[in-house]
Amino acid sequence: MAERVGHVPKWALTCSTNGKTTLEDSMEKIQPNHPSPRADLEPFRHWVQKPICWVPEQALRSLGEVASQDSGGSQAARSFLFWLAGEPDPTGFQGQGGLELRRMDSKLHQAAVDVFQWWIGPTASDEPLYQVLRTLMEREDCQKRSKQSNRQK
Repeated sequence: MAERVGHVPKWALTCSTNGKTTLEDSMEKIQPNHPSPRADLEPFRHWVQKPICWVPEQALRSLGEVASQDSGGSQAARSFLFWLAGEPDPTGFQGQGGLELRRMDSKLHQAAVDVFQWWIGPTASDEPLYQVLRTLMEREDCQKRSKQSNRQK
């Protein structure tokens, strides 16, 4: 059995003079006109090197709590959160996405900016936002059912 370096047979690494050929040099000899695989990936290098953004838990929690209330600020927060995920507001309100930041007080505004910065970067998981959205949708469903049952009485 041939001696191996990782998963590559050693002879594949030493097919040039003095046994100093690298795997990339060998690939260039096999496919001389094909650009190196690394060149193909160069435009995406910044994504690989960009650190994962961690969830701004307090900011997301604050937005979720305010969004579950019944005020102008809650409408703006709810609209903003659903806008991030590309989903319609379950209350039927048609907000203006990022412009909803203008309607928020300074504390809520900063929380929204923190959540937005997390959302646009590489995230470990999108689940924290979707959990807040599920909670808001469940709340809206409960309110609709409650209104319907009150009308039937």
